[in-house]
Amino acid sequence: MNLPAASDQIKVTLIMIPRLKQRAIDFIQRHAVVAGGPEGNDFTFGTLVSALSINSEENGFAKLSAAEKYLGGEVYTSFASLELKPNLEECLAKDNYPLPLTVDREGYHGERHYDFWLSGLLDYCLIKQRASAHGLELAVGSRIFDFGCATGRVLRHFAAQENGIEVWGSDINGRHVEWVRRYLPGKIRAFQSTSLPHLPLEDNYFDCLYAFSVFSHIDLLEHAWLLELRRILRKGGVAYLTVHTENTWKGMKAGDGIYDALVDGNQYIAEYDVTPSFLASPMPKDRMVFTYKTAKTYNSNVFLSTKYLVDVWGRYFDEIVIYPGGHNYQDVVLLKK
Repeated sequence: MNLPAASDQIKVTLIMIPRLKQRAIDFIQRHAVVAGGPEGNDFTFGTLVSALSINSEENGFAKLSAAEKYLGGEVYTSFASLELKPNLEECLAKDNYPLPLTVDREGYHGERHYDFWLSGLLDYCLIKQRASAHGLELAVGSRIFDFGCATGRVLRHFAAQENGIEVWGSDINGRHVEWVRRYLPGKIRAFQSTSLPHLPLEDNYFDCLYAFSVFSHIDLLEHAWLLELRRILRKGGVAYLTVHTENTWKGMKAGDGIYDALVDGNQYIAEYDVTPSFLASPMPKDRMVFTYKTAKTYNSNVFLSTKYLVDVWGRYFDEIVIYPGGHNYQDVVLLKK
């Protein structure tokens, strides 16, 4: 490693055996991080970090009021799938923390701010309900981890509605993590992660971890990520993950976000010619990856068949249960260690 005396960037040179070196170069080129050099192995540290995570140059932060202010707004969220309905008045009273602006929640729920809050409450309740059905009660002393927490849509409820639960979260987007640190309960321990399968967390630590719309975008190192999540789960712990499956494939139609992203982005997708007729046919493979050539990070949509989930993911855990449509148009995969 060379450290130029007068430079804001650290030059990193990979010196590896040829095969390992080529694997690294292939990965780097796939994520568009090569900055130059005659052999394609000389790139800046800053460029590498930017390719492995999302770091906004915007400095300002803003917030909305707490959810109670937006009562009476348009609501799509339904609690019909819950066995025990929450007392919304009590839940609102416990959560007087601000909501993120629409732009700081990646556009989800538009101006339906109360609905955004409700959707997180619903998923918090469903995680507890489904974990309980498989022998795990989340209560005082439990440790939970939100992998891909964004600005705390679900995480805030574990922090606000529960006492005595240890709450952790991570996200690839540094701005999201900073928003959580600034505006949500101080007991939340949030940090920025990268697209490489490493989390700076203890072995066998968490009772429950969950990831919403994360594995639906992991095109590379999927198995390594599964094993990393398995590592930090305690024996008997539960991973609660959402994915696109053939159920998503069969159900999506024009006007749905995932459908329009594939069809409208067809010219930028590397692997397939994504036309309406292509999507109207059965899912052609057990694992389908659609990579957008214009993006460096968070640049793919991934579909996994339920057969693939059972045959491949299932071998890493003692128990696997799939809830079709368990999270809107995605299936929920519950994995028990």
